[in-house]
Amino acid sequence: MNRERLKQYKNIFMEIKELKEEIDDLERGLARQGEGMRVFTAPKDFTGDTAALILDLKTLLSEKVEVLTAMRREIESCFLALSSQERRLMRKKYILGKTNQVIANEMFMSIDNVKRIHSQILKKIERCA
Repeated sequence: MNRERLKQYKNIFMEIKELKEEIDDLERGLARQGEGMRVFTAPKDFTGDTAALILDLKTLLSEKVEVLTAMRREIESCFLALSSQERRLMRKKYILGKTNQVIANEMFMSIDNVKRIHSQILKKIERCA
């Protein structure tokens, strides 16, 4: 497991979050459309086009969730070799996407300590998977 693989996980996680938000926004737009609101600049088949887009986005979302789930299993198996504190730090950083400053505050340590421990962990798990 290397830093790039962990960053890849984090990026896919963020893509999924953004896809969900986009789908929610589009679905809310359809609901407003159904309540009788008219958008004069929209194409005639706004509802059909939007529904098709939502379906495509949901398919893409499902594919990304599958990839993320497989990556999560791989990452978690590498984290098993770590101490409890190290696992917490890595989950906060890569699984939850928190910054070093937030991690330092939550774990009651300095940001320099977070960086140092993170660097040591990356060396530890480098040989994993």
